[in-house]
Amino acid sequence: MIPRCPCSSIVVAGFGSPHGDDQAGWRVVERLRLFLPSAPKSLSQNRPQKWGQAHFTARTPQNEPVPDGSGIGSTNDIDSHKFVTIREGTQLIDELIGCDKLIVIDACRSGMAIGSLTSFRWPDARISERHTRSTHQFGVLQTLQLAERLGRLPTEVIVYGIEIAASDPAGPICGEVLHAIDLLADALAAEFWEPNHA
Repeated sequence: MIPRCPCSSIVVAGFGSPHGDDQAGWRVVERLRLFLPSAPKSLSQNRPQKWGQAHFTARTPQNEPVPDGSGIGSTNDIDSHKFVTIREGTQLIDELIGCDKLIVIDACRSGMAIGSLTSFRWPDARISERHTRSTHQFGVLQTLQLAERLGRLPTEVIVYGIEIAASDPAGPICGEVLHAIDLLADALAAEFWEPNHA
């Protein structure tokens, strides 16, 4: 068993809810929690070393349990990586103690094709354009602004967005979003397991 570390240098935070496509951020975090204890063996032999350099095959099982909210605010530490599922942004603030790099995954609705992936480094103005609307009372943009005011924001912050359809509480997560979850989870896991990754 890998010992828990009180201060993780990298925090990976999935924002989301149990509602349809809005589960996307949670799903990526759950995939990474499964990947990393046994990586790199659990990764595809053909995984890309950098995001977007190869075609992926979606592997999210159709019978994979849908997050029901029981993991909200839950934390797992693996080496120097801390994985957190977030429903309200204020839950993230205390997780940033000792954090050197923050990776945020959030579902967004910006008018792009469903399943599109975006990546922005804070304080890119496009974060405010694409991550302002939120099912959370305190969303990604407001959380990062608050963390900055409190002096908790790490020097490196990357916000990944997964374009979704409507967050139907009774509906399943759509295929395009499932595929995007696989793409992003594979790419992040490969990055974490680069030989020279700090």
